Amino acid sequence: MKIFCLGFNKTGSSSLHAFFEANDLRSKHNIRWPHYSHISAGRFFFHLHDAYCDGERANFVRLKKWFPKANFIFNDREEHDWIKSRIHHFLNHQGDQEQNLKDFFDKQKYGVHVPEMIVCPHESIDYWVANYRAYKKLVKAYFNNDPRFLVVRVTEDSDWQSQLIQFLSNSRKKFKKTDPRTRFNSSPKANTNHPDVEKYMSYYKEKWC
Repeated sequence: MKIFCLGFNKTGSSSLHAFFEANDLRSKHNIRWPHYSHISAGRFFFHLHDAYCDGERANFVRLKKWFPKANFIFNDREEHDWIKSRIHHFLNHQGDQEQNLKDFFDKQKYGVHVPEMIVCPHESIDYWVANYRAYKKLVKAYFNNDPRFLVVRVTEDSDWQSQLIQFLSNSRKKFKKTDPRTRFNSSPKANTNHPDVEKYMSYYKEKWC
């Protein structure tokens, strides 16, 4: 059993991770696992878990060659909402008091996106959108008509678990649904109407929409 979720973070990866764990799969949920798909010796890393999600820009060609019977998922989301969710992630930590800027780079709890937004917010949004659009096109072109590939919108489709269970029916394992009411890793309500959200979203709309 190998499942690779190729979508970017903030596209329901925490819910996917919870679904896999609820179905007794060894799930790896962090942003670092795609690194191992880009090095030839990285194949050994992928024997440690059954499912992988939350990373970005994994080398899906190499993963397909290493694990030809693996299932590949592109967890997607409406681009506008995805950008807003990333901005929320930054705002969650905007008020954190650190001794200096370098601490935002060094501490793992912030991830890569918080330092990016602190130093160069507009360039970060440009980078996110360009990478998302290009990678999405590459993935869809490579897996065109592949029966072991699925696009799923966890944050938007109420029946995403049914879609996933049907997709994974090619395996010998029986999958069950988790509690559909549970929301994982959602932004605090306090940041929903933060004034900086619209400031950054206005830039995104003018530049990319």
